[in-house]
Amino acid sequence: MDKVIIGFFAYSGDNALCEGKALVVINQKKIMKNFVQGMQDTKLCKISLFDLIKGLDMGGEYCLDELAFQRFEEYAELHYFNISSHTGENGIELYLISLGQMSFLSS
Repeated sequence: MDKVIIGFFAYSGDNALCEGKALVVINQKKIMKNFVQGMQDTKLCKISLFDLIKGLDMGGEYCLDELAFQRFEEYAELHYFNISSHTGENGIELYLISLGQMSFLSS
């Protein structure tokens, strides 16, 4: 799980690119670069399936593009998660994911 890369997220200093409270994760680096065009001092960082699930277990929310969601879907048991989709400001289909009632990882 730690070696499975879901995609990239963007940050600048202490700020990350979010859609509401959800961290935006885009599968392809080139698309993420276009997504953050115009933002200053932005860095891109890979996010693994393990780190994404760990973040969900800690109460985090993620907005994944379609390719990142497909990658997530290959490995995750979707019935553990709350999932909804919408079209983001850039016209990209985004999937909002949060953990359901049950904790996925043990503390």
